[in-house]
Amino acid sequence: MTDVFIRKRPRGLSRWGQVLWRILQEASVWCIWKGRNDIAFNGCGTSIRKLMLEIKMQASLWAAGNSSFKGLKCNGAIVNWKSLFFDPP
Repeated sequence: MTDVFIRKRPRGLSRWGQVLWRILQEASVWCIWKGRNDIAFNGCGTSIRKLMLEIKMQASLWAAGNSSFKGLKCNGAIVNWKSLFFDPP
């Protein structure tokens, strides 16, 4: 997770990976904030695995508005997360 905030964009990203990398920081902050609010105001926690899934879902949904992702479904993006970043679409 720290790579997303500290590192510059990795080299060799696919077209989709470049779009997702730009969105990933905002999606991470948004989901962490929502998770923090659930703990603070609703008394319910979340697991790291669930948080990571929520970040991927949010980033996929936000990326869906980009013309590069036309026709890609959110569940397809999550299942193929790694290949979206490094394999050309």
